[in-house]
Amino acid sequence: MKNLSFLGSSLPRILLFFTLFILISPGLYCQDSQLTNTNYSAYALSTNSQSFSYLSGGTGVSINGNDKTSGSIPLGFTFKFACVDYTSVYASSNGFLSFLALGIFDSNYNNSSAPSGKFLAPFWDDLDGTGGTASYKTEGVAPGRVFSIEWKNWKMSGFFSSGSLSFQIKLYEGTNVIQYIYKQESASGGNNISASIGLYDDNDSSKKRWLNNSSASPTASDIKTADIANRPATNQVYIFTPPTNCSIICTGRTLLNGTGGTNTADGMRVIMSGAGNLQILRNNKGQIYGQNNVLASGSSSPYSTPSSFGFHGIVLGIGKTQYTGGGTEASFGYTDGGRLSILSSTCQGSTGPDAQGFEQNVIRLKATKNNLDYYLTLTYTYKKPDGFIMVDYHVDIPAGNTEEIKLAHGWDTYLSGNDRGPGFVYGKAPNLTVGVYNPNVEGIYEAFQYVSGVKWSGYYSASYSGGNGDLSNNLTFKNTIDPNASTDNGIGISINFGSTAGQYNNKTKILFTCNAPNSAPVLTSTSIACANGMVNLNNFVTSLNPNPYNLKIIWRSGTTNAEILDPTHVNHPGTYIVSYKDTLNNCESPGSTFTITGTCSNSCVKSPSTATPEKFTKIGISGYEKIQNNWPGKIPNGFIAVESGFEGIVLTRTTPEKILKPIEGMLIYDTSKNCFSLYNGTAWKCIQKSCNE
Repeated sequence: MKNLSFLGSSLPRILLFFTLFILISPGLYCQDSQLTNTNYSAYALSTNSQSFSYLSGGTGVSINGNDKTSGSIPLGFTFKFACVDYTSVYASSNGFLSFLALGIFDSNYNNSSAPSGKFLAPFWDDLDGTGGTASYKTEGVAPGRVFSIEWKNWKMSGFFSSGSLSFQIKLYEGTNVIQYIYKQESASGGNNISASIGLYDDNDSSKKRWLNNSSASPTASDIKTADIANRPATNQVYIFTPPTNCSIICTGRTLLNGTGGTNTADGMRVIMSGAGNLQILRNNKGQIYGQNNVLASGSSSPYSTPSSFGFHGIVLGIGKTQYTGGGTEASFGYTDGGRLSILSSTCQGSTGPDAQGFEQNVIRLKATKNNLDYYLTLTYTYKKPDGFIMVDYHVDIPAGNTEEIKLAHGWDTYLSGNDRGPGFVYGKAPNLTVGVYNPNVEGIYEAFQYVSGVKWSGYYSASYSGGNGDLSNNLTFKNTIDPNASTDNGIGISINFGSTAGQYNNKTKILFTCNAPNSAPVLTSTSIACANGMVNLNNFVTSLNPNPYNLKIIWRSGTTNAEILDPTHVNHPGTYIVSYKDTLNNCESPGSTFTITGTCSNSCVKSPSTATPEKFTKIGISGYEKIQNNWPGKIPNGFIAVESGFEGIVLTRTTPEKILKPIEGMLIYDTSKNCFSLYNGTAWKCIQKSCNE
């Protein structure tokens, strides 16, 4: 909105302006758009003199009057101003050209007040085009076209019957150079001139270019040092050359899958405020309490959260000082350091999706303590129609820091319309999943799931009203779980990044749906003795019938949490945990425990052959300076022999999908499954110990 000083003293104008403000003010009836800023060096000013020629054959612009504005004027090509591309402009009778649409009060005759927008001002003052003409024209051939717009026979408002000045703006395609050129007309201009000449970008106050006079050699700065009292001379030219360093900085409300979240087929709509606070829409229902709040003011009020009950958002601790992005914080034991500073987020047009379907928003936040800057980068990633998002918490700890850096993230859950549910945690640290589910509806589920990086220092799934209290004194959740189905639940995790300078990150999955059941698999038995040397773990699981989501039975080691690749042939005693896995959303049911006791025998192993070999090795590689006589031919039953007393063999470390032309018998180390994998002509299989029969 414009400054009220542009409205003069007219009461009807003020009342109309106030009415319009009430109707369109962000956060009232419309949603915030993302805020954008630009980062670039100031435009360079130069001058010269060239013959002024009136524009011939141009298209007329209806601004020849007092306080007039035009509609959209096409440039005929893309022109970059202040790092942003434009294809059209808007003209004012008061001597300037805007890159943004001009409204009812945007003629801006009062150049003594700070304006809004992005515009070019060849002669900005209270002018009158009555009796004059305005026109525009695009000439030349791409990529070197020139757009020209002319104010012909313009005068100061209310003082002259004839024109005082004609002037033009020229915009050059490709170079993005801006040129102003002038011609004094018959009227002298009098003593009433108080004009401004320059260019303006209200997103960056340091990049304004205001001329200090209208001579052949003025200076330009970001401050208007004086009004210009004289018309530029005929044939005077001012040239503004753009910088080469251009970047756009966006902050505020950002959406992933911005039109989704309305039904089961279009996934979730991920809504983030400027400070990274979340609302998730799934089947047209908010998943976070304050379910009807879609953070509409997440740009103008970037720290806003879906509800006002406190427990929602991210908090960063530096020693005993905490910096907040929402309402999550330690209730006591910490000094308030204020809000996390919001540096940037991904511009809405650049969030994706990419070729693989992933959309992403990167939010940069900062806290400063003892003259040291600490950076927190949140990367939210989503792929339609997944029921989860990935978040990467990345912390930069500066040199000179001596305090522990901690983070906590949490909110009050809603569970698609049911505000209550039991908390849970399962898995083996650090591979934990903690959250809450709707006990009445399968698949309604909210949980944090550890993926990689710095492990969690604590977790929480209990009453939302106790979340901030649980963080008190050390900004670490105390592994609190309330399994009561009537609990009005909130969930959260905490991470301790330590005090050593460097860069650290944690990747965590946040799930908002899981088709795996809320209960653990039912076992026909919970243990067996390993007398026969081989156990099929799947024989002890009661199968799901029906199984509409194609859930998979997953066995993990109770010691390492590693997945058992072939649970049908297990010959090691120990504890094993089984769960149902929803492979679409990459989440699991709670687990049931099964134990193999005793000692597993290997009586099925056949004795090696003692027959005379028929073939001998012909190819060898040796790490010794002197090799044995007749080596490697004396080694039987091989094709390639490697000899060394001090080096190991390293097979190709890769994943099967990267082998474009596999050949039967090919062997690799599969880094996705951490096993030696053999291609059998049809598929890759991990090599596992078994009977050699």
